[in-house]
Amino acid sequence: MLMEQSMAQKSNVEIPARFIFRPYGRRWVKCLAEIVGWCEETSTPAEFRHPPVELGGGKRTDEDARAKQTVLLKLNVPSAGGSEATGIYPLAPSYTVEVLPSHLPAEVLQAHENRQNSPNIAGRTLIVLACPMPELGSILGAPAPKAVERDAWVMRDEFLNLKQDMEALRLFLNHWGLWDRSRGYEVGFLGEPHGFAMLFPHLLWERQEEYRKALTGKARKWLSTTSSLFLSYIKEPPYFVVRKSHCEDAIRSTITIDHLLNITFGICKRYDCRKLFERTTQQRRFYCSHGCAHVASVRKQRADKKKLESKGRKRATRKT
Repeated sequence: MLMEQSMAQKSNVEIPARFIFRPYGRRWVKCLAEIVGWCEETSTPAEFRHPPVELGGGKRTDEDARAKQTVLLKLNVPSAGGSEATGIYPLAPSYTVEVLPSHLPAEVLQAHENRQNSPNIAGRTLIVLACPMPELGSILGAPAPKAVERDAWVMRDEFLNLKQDMEALRLFLNHWGLWDRSRGYEVGFLGEPHGFAMLFPHLLWERQEEYRKALTGKARKWLSTTSSLFLSYIKEPPYFVVRKSHCEDAIRSTITIDHLLNITFGICKRYDCRKLFERTTQQRRFYCSHGCAHVASVRKQRADKKKLESKGRKRATRKT
């Protein structure tokens, strides 16, 4: 009996591992993209038919798969050099790429629109974020991460509390680098010094909301649907590491680690804050800081006072 208990205890072990986040440094810029029209496999030149992939967290819908409809998007991808303050860079030659309709924002292409009921969609425009990646034109075609490690938890907190603004997102990506290669749109031509990665901002805002809910939600729900941490081996202690270089991969991993450590989070109840915060005690906490709690308390007192004064005026009116 003692042996069975001992073996059961040993079967539940903790494996120490180190988390290494070395992002890809990049300079993201805003550029105007224009819809050329629906993509026709028979009429679209081969050099324009880049396989559509996941864009910044976008998902291929069943409608996309059944209809096999894609959209041609033309944009000028800025090259290196230019104004960091304004995000305006010299323009490179135009690219035309193939994207899924579900990746485009609703104000540009409605979900019900398709080649049959909306044949002419040319000329519609949107702003996207792009970064030059000339290494995509080489044989290796892979960016090199920075040598300096960064704190993935700091990056995650900055993203999850980021104001949903195009310029704020651009500055965030400029500071932290590439979002996620598996969901980014990367185009490069072998032998040419051109190539770029592209992101649709509205898809990153969807990810922001998803990850905020994941942190404040049930651990079981997240852990049953997310991917593995993928431990790799090193020669010195702790012998196992989790290596990440793309921002989204790092965010997902930090959420998994925090759930495994039973760390819980809340969202500040102050309506003009809504910041995520870690719950450090078992006591229920509604605000991210004493400052927010104080502001909320003062607002409540003023609202209660105003309500009482309003009732007093109504009673006085009735008496007269």
